[in-house]
Amino acid sequence: MGTSQGDTAVPRVSRIRLMSAWDHRHPRTSAGIRLTAGGFQLSLGLVVLSFALKAETGQERRKFSWLSAGFLLMAALNLVGGWVSLAATRDDG
Repeated sequence: MGTSQGDTAVPRVSRIRLMSAWDHRHPRTSAGIRLTAGGFQLSLGLVVLSFALKAETGQERRKFSWLSAGFLLMAALNLVGGWVSLAATRDDG
């Protein structure tokens, strides 16, 4: 508990929490939720992208393209995060 006379006290640096407590306790469920959310965002991104391709004006095309890019980016992040979480919890036994 205490330090000996020769030791110097080094303050502990607190770690930034990368995972919430729930994610830590239920890793497979968390990975499944991320993969499901990523699939849903992927489908939304593709639907919005189809709206961008059918848009009549350039302003609508840009608006739908940016919105689609946002959905597709978030889908990619969720899918990769879910895949990494699932791979980390995989049992080699």
